[in-house]
Amino acid sequence: MTIIEQCRAFLNNKELQRHWVKDKGVQIYFRKSNKWLNDGKVTALEIGNIDIKPTGQGIFTNLIREIHVLNPYDVTFVQNVNPRFRSWFIRNFWEEFYQQSEYHYYLWTT
Repeated sequence: MTIIEQCRAFLNNKELQRHWVKDKGVQIYFRKSNKWLNDGKVTALEIGNIDIKPTGQGIFTNLIREIHVLNPYDVTFVQNVNPRFRSWFIRNFWEEFYQQSEYHYYLWTT
């Protein structure tokens, strides 16, 4: 199964709350969670860890867009973002959330 197919299966599985998806040089750790954002509780698809090799080929940016489209929750939330991706998130209208000296980004699905 591709990363996107595995992500879809995870999202459709009501029992799984966290899961690694892996395929050909790509590993992503997902969590389903509740977050407090903008003074309210929201449901989130969290991306807690991403490992992609080789880098610099647009794999991450393409995957994050596809994953966000699949997400049935209120927000897609990406934790502990590598500083080299900060400008990409800002350019693509993701909101920045700074906590405990780490940058996180989220994008509303609705």
